[in-house]
Amino acid sequence: MPQYSYLLLIGGGPEKNNYERIISDDSLNNVILEDFHPFQELLEYYKAADLFLHPTSYDVWGLIINEAMACGLPVVVTDTCVAGLELIVSGENGFVTHLGDDEDFISKAQLILSDDALREKMSSSNVEKIRAFTMENMVASQISTINKVLLDNAK
Repeated sequence: MPQYSYLLLIGGGPEKNNYERIISDDSLNNVILEDFHPFQELLEYYKAADLFLHPTSYDVWGLIINEAMACGLPVVVTDTCVAGLELIVSGENGFVTHLGDDEDFISKAQLILSDDALREKMSSSNVEKIRAFTMENMVASQISTINKVLLDNAK
């Protein structure tokens, strides 16, 4: 049975017209461009995916990395996404590549897609790792930090 690969771009935004032109000019039949979707709708896309790619040139945190990890997706991200730098351990649960090194970004994506065992290992690793990033844990950490600052300041 043949396997079909699709690239799904979600978000639209100011680059949408450029993406539409490239898709049309190059007759890219396996690229689908979707506008912004609310989170609940995105879950269906995450579930259908094998890999999450985020070739951003700038992203302070990139909550979508957390979302993709929670859905068990291996992640390939550039080193300009702080969430990627904080959450992704290259080779363990995805890869972080240098911005502008398109060949490395592509090769890491192809590696994950071509190696079922690696993809499954990264998927499990991401689900396990992101469990610590609940709202309750984040609030508890912030309260602990605030208390430490207040106690240190009271001395």
